[in-house]
Amino acid sequence: MTTNRKPNILVFLSDQHNGMYLGSSPQVEQERVETPVLDTMAQEGVNFTSAYTPNPLCVPARLSLMTGKHSSQTGTFTNLCTIADDQATFAHSLGAEGYETVLCGRMHFLGYNQRHGFTKRILGDFLPSMWAWSREDWIESEIGDFADSLTIPGSLEVAKGGISPILEYDKKVVRTAIEYMQQDHEKPQLIVVGTYGPHCTYVCPEALFDKYRPRVKLPHSFHNQPDDLKNMTDHFKNTVEESKVLDIRAAYCGMVEQIDTQVGMVKSAFEAYCERQDRDNVFIYTSDHGDQMGEREIYGKHTFFEGSARIPMLVTGTNITPKEVTSPSSLIDIGPTLCELAGAQPPSRQDGQSLVSEIYRGEVDSERYVISELIDNESDGTPIIARMIRKGPLKLIRYHGKESQDLLFDVESDPYELTNIIGEVSETTVQALLDLMYQGWDLERAVDLHTEKMADNELLTRWGKEQNFKCSDDEDYVMVPEFAKTL
Repeated sequence: MTTNRKPNILVFLSDQHNGMYLGSSPQVEQERVETPVLDTMAQEGVNFTSAYTPNPLCVPARLSLMTGKHSSQTGTFTNLCTIADDQATFAHSLGAEGYETVLCGRMHFLGYNQRHGFTKRILGDFLPSMWAWSREDWIESEIGDFADSLTIPGSLEVAKGGISPILEYDKKVVRTAIEYMQQDHEKPQLIVVGTYGPHCTYVCPEALFDKYRPRVKLPHSFHNQPDDLKNMTDHFKNTVEESKVLDIRAAYCGMVEQIDTQVGMVKSAFEAYCERQDRDNVFIYTSDHGDQMGEREIYGKHTFFEGSARIPMLVTGTNITPKEVTSPSSLIDIGPTLCELAGAQPPSRQDGQSLVSEIYRGEVDSERYVISELIDNESDGTPIIARMIRKGPLKLIRYHGKESQDLLFDVESDPYELTNIIGEVSETTVQALLDLMYQGWDLERAVDLHTEKMADNELLTRWGKEQNFKCSDDEDYVMVPEFAKTL
């Protein structure tokens, strides 16, 4: 840092950005998505090339980001979960240290509390948060023809170039953030800017769709799925005509390029603001999880394959020099990192680790590993419990109770995870990974927390439907313009 003053910090958090979909990524050989802003960040700042989500689902990942705790500590494993008001977040930590903590746009908080430590929310979220989350009349009235397109499989038939509620919402997020930074503010700033893109609906600006449609090809694994992997993936599949797969991938590439442009706009405004304020700056770009984009005929997230679990994580700012960090890192590390940057006390019991030494000193921990986890339910209510560990080049995936179907990949030599090497690696190596994966993990407690949350969610959902209840004030949300509601 060049001064003793606390730095201004901006975190640009997109939704569902596959970490391999960067122009600078060596993995995406088929369709080279153009991301000049993010590529420049990777070249001039710190590029965490092996960054992962702590949970491959929106709300759990974001709550882990905010708290610095894994889902198994907070019990938040589904998109119907929230955290208690007395759960501290990094926003509380920086606010206690004198920061103005500002949220602009998407964060996917559920319930009355739409702040969780943010002192200002200058633009609300996308659509009202409601326990009775469904595609019922009230959602159709808000996003019209796109009501079924925010989730898989409803989004798969929509893919095209054009206008969508998501594109219009993200434009407003960016405009609002820039307008805020064109004003002067007395306190040091922590600003989180959240877009909904490149989350489905798979619609990008028409010019970008036309640009990418001739370029895209079917995924590596679309016609190359080893038999020993099929039994682990079949229940996630959505069969789509090949021409539609190409539409989806073209639209996604266009959405990523659109986000790149918006990152550039926000970053320029932020740097100009910091220069006016004579403060050092730190700018972070990341996402909550990825999107599989048809790999293994799977779309969206909710698996531990690279397309779903790997995320971009780029850091630039004052006195930050170019570095490529290949050791594993996680979204859950951002909170502890922000706290150290601000000289703030982090929330208790952090599962994440600060990345300040990597960012400023280029220190590399060859023993570093990251964990990702999920708990879901079968149709009969039986919990599906899974964990992933990445250490060095190896990534191990285990579904509890299905140990005979463990998956082990060398993701450096096999980035598309086409070869399960579980039988080719020594038992000692596998056991060492399992020991780390389960270290400090109370499986019974995690399942109990999840089961209790699910029961409460079911009750709250029935209550919400009966009362037609929106959990927060309308001002906490942004309604899309009428022209963006028609397919």
